[in-house]
Amino acid sequence: FVMVARDKNKAAQVNKLQAISAEEMQWMKAGEKNQRIRVLNAENSLDRRHPTAEETAIMHDLFLGQNEFKGTTIPMAGTRQETTLLMQPQKRNLHDKIFGGYLMR
Repeated sequence: FVMVARDKNKAAQVNKLQAISAEEMQWMKAGEKNQRIRVLNAENSLDRRHPTAEETAIMHDLFLGQNEFKGTTIPMAGTRQETTLLMQPQKRNLHDKIFGGYLMR
């Protein structure tokens, strides 16, 4: 959970959650683990750093592996659109967007 509070247009102190039962402690530990994973993923994001030598080698191998598909694939320019479905349901959410369940039908 992310809990925030405002006081006169500036941040206010929020009391920390306290785990009482064993189940709550498990939830807290899982949340802390997920937070560490999120921070680590953000630090290792390609938006913040260049690929490592190992990652570059993997990408190069994938690029070279594309040659095995030549002759069995069709380029986008060689395709055409045959049908179009217009989604105009009566029920929309408060942001005037159609619901995901309707799109999945």
